Amino acid sequence: MKPVTQKLRSLGIVTIIYLDDLLILADSYKNAEENVKTALNLLRSLGNNIPSPRPLPWWLAGSQEGVRAEECSS
Repeated sequence: MKPVTQKLRSLGIVTIIYLDDLLILADSYKNAEENVKTALNLLRSLGNNIPSPRPLPWWLAGSQEGVRAEECSS
């Protein structure tokens, strides 16, 4: 997995890896979608059998921009 994350990081994609999981971070919903597509294409081109991403949970589906840190402070 290390060569894969190195390639993604060289493309400017921020990744965190844990065992066989890959977390992709982005500053916007649009960038996250693009980064996930890039990562999926790379992984599939290397012969990995990866199913299509699952839809977002209902509590996240309405918010495409996510929650900013300042919105969480009380």
